[in-house]
This record gives sequence, structure tokens and C-alpha cells, in this order.
Amino acid sequence: TPDPAVSVQRGFFSTAFSVVMSCQDPAAVIRYTLDGSVPLTTSPVYTAPLGISGTAVLRLGAFGLDKVPSRTITHSYLFPDAVVNQQSPPYDNPARTTDNTNPQPPSPGGLPLPIAWGTNSTFTAAQTLPGFPTGTGTSPNNLTAGQVPADYGMDPKIHADPTLYNDAGAVDPVNGKTNLERIRTALRALPALSISRRRSSCGCRCAGSRCSSDRRG
Repeated sequence: TPDPAVSVQRGFFSTAFSVVMSCQDPAAVIRYTLDGSVPLTTSPVYTAPLGISGTAVLRLGAFGLDKVPSRTITHSYLFPDAVVNQQSPPYDNPARTTDNTNPQPPSPGGLPLPIAWGTNSTFTAAQTLPGFPTGTGTSPNNLTAGQVPADYGMDPKIHADPTLYNDAGAVDPVNGKTNLERIRTALRALPALSISRRRSSCGCRCAGSRCSSDRRG
């Protein structure tokens, strides 16, 4: 089966868009995934333009009648500006039912990031340490004692500061730039390599079921 094609190639984006998928074989069925997995005959069928409004990994394949399926085609759509708007902790802990009003952690590719970054005996369930917002200033956080709270948020005192600064850090209302402008430029300047693989082949002991930033594999 011929490889499927998309109307929007991989890259960096700042506004939402729609992706049109097509195949030179008009009888082929295009199936896709957004969780990094390889599309199979059980994956969603493409029937209409797919809306993309945040960072996503689109993988698609064409399945022709009585033919070998096409190769899997992958396109990563990155929205670096969304980093600035990521929520700060405390996040909703799936293990608790009393904190469901807390925001969800970022979910790049549809998979939520972990709400804790490993463990450290310094952290207790009732403690809020400077620089680690874990609930209110006086109440217990929603993690298990010893867990280090994850924090994916960016301090609004930095990115929301309307002051214009020059490259030396001095206030310059004429030729300066805001912190937000500099952050956006810097994020786009970072080299980006998107690697897609089945979660079951991640190489760590979790077998891909709950891969997180505090694991190696």
C-alpha cells in the first residue's frame, strides 16, 4: 500500500490547524494514533480533517485491500509557546479522590507527565518547602511522604512581566524586549528531535505503562 501523506508537515507552531490525510490508493483505509504507538487495524480510522491545537505526535498508516500495509509515517507538531502556559502544582493525583479540582499535569502526545519527580526523605506529606509549591502554604500536599512534587509551570512573575529589557538586562523601553519574547525565541532556537516508539519497548521496568521523567531506560 502506498505511504499516506499529510497536508501539514512536522514542525513548530503557534496556532491551531487541521491536518488532511490522503493516500494514492483511493480504496485504502488510513488509520492513525496520537499516543506514539504504531497504527494497527484497530486504530482510529481517518474520516475528516484532524484538528491539532497542542503538541502532538501523529502516526498514520494506509491499509489497502488484500495488500501489505504501508510504512508508518510520523509527524511531530510542537507548540513551544504552550510551555509558558503550563499549570503549576499541585496537580490532580489519580490515587486520591479529594483533589479532583486540581489541574492535570501537561500531557504531551496525550500521555500525562508524572506528578512527582522521584523521592527524597526531606519531603513530608505535611511540608511545603521553598521553591516547591505543594498545595497551600499551611496545608498538607496531595502526595505521599517522601515524594518530590513535579513542577511544570513557569513563574508568571517572569513571563508576564511587561517590562522591556536589553540584552544586558537593563530596562530599555525603546529597543528592549519582554521576557516572554525572549522565552519564545529561545524555545524555537533549541534543537528538537522527536523519537516515537511503542510504549512497551521503552526499555524500563514499567513496561511502558507509566514511563516518567524520573526513570532511565
